[in-house]
Amino acid sequence: EALKALPRLSRDEALRALEAAVKQRLGATGQLSVVGDRANVALKETPADALAQWLADARINARATPVDARLTRGANTAPGAPVLWSGTLSLSLPGQ
Repeated sequence: EALKALPRLSRDEALRALEAAVKQRLGATGQLSVVGDRANVALKETPADALAQWLADARINARATPVDARLTRGANTAPGAPVLWSGTLSLSLPGQ
């Protein structure tokens, strides 16, 4: 309900917010590409906490809705080692 109450964004505003979130939260571990009304993010060994923060930013600030996730967990199982994710996420962008 809180997300529905937020003002609508144009596609361009949503893209700018999504690009900023990728740079801020994912850095070099994430790469954004856009095709039509979908944003695709390729992840390479992204820490779980950064991914969670980015997903929250994408949903709240860009109003992007996750529609598909194909992720694999990193093989690092050392005690105390951070969980890392690789793969792709697809998000639906708000319309014009």
